[in-house]
Order: sequence, then structure tokens, then C-alpha cells
Amino acid sequence: MAHPVTAPTSVQARWFSYRTQTFYEIDLALPDTDALLQQWYRDYPLPDYRHYLMVGFSGRGEAKVWWRARCRACGSDRSRDFHAPIVESAWAEEVVGDPATFRSQTQRRIDEGIIPSPWE
Repeated sequence: MAHPVTAPTSVQARWFSYRTQTFYEIDLALPDTDALLQQWYRDYPLPDYRHYLMVGFSGRGEAKVWWRARCRACGSDRSRDFHAPIVESAWAEEVVGDPATFRSQTQRRIDEGIIPSPWE
């Protein structure tokens, strides 16, 4: 049987935004979630649920962090899943990088209609 784990104390990330042609970087300290995690593991026990620390990054330099517990036996019914914000919004710094590295990938995504052209 798997045992509950603690969340990390920080998240470091660097990413490239195709939309803005900008590199971003963040070193985000996470709040102490030990008490919350203990409660979430009690409410959504292993092995019935899988627990995840989720991090999302926007094309405008924003990062969000949340916890997710996914019901393993629920099939496509996601109504028993759980999620809660840990960091609702944090802004990264723009950092130096060469967007030309991603020029062909960006053009392909524009051609496929996935993102709008940043050059128009």
C-alpha cells in the first residue's frame, strides 16, 4: 500500500510562451500544507484515490498550484474527485532567451490554428 507523501516546499520552473514569444522563470515558495494534506489523505484515502500536486503555467507568465485527488474506481465519473488551490496566482519574471529557438514550432502551431500569430 502506498503511503501519503508531503508536498514540496517550492517549485522552480522556466518556460517559453509561444503566444508572447517570451521566456519566464519562477522560484515559488509553497505554503506549509502538511495539515491540509493529512486531512485530504483522510478524506480521500489511498489506494482509492491518487493524489497529485498540479502546477499550471500561462502564456502570460502566471503560475498556479493546486492539489488533486482522483478517484481510481469511479471510471469516467469525476464527481468524486477533489481539488484545492495551494497557490491561486503567482507571477514569474521575464528572462532572457532566444525565441528563434522555437520559431518553427510556433509557426506550426499558428498554421494549425492552435495559437494566434504574435507577429500580426
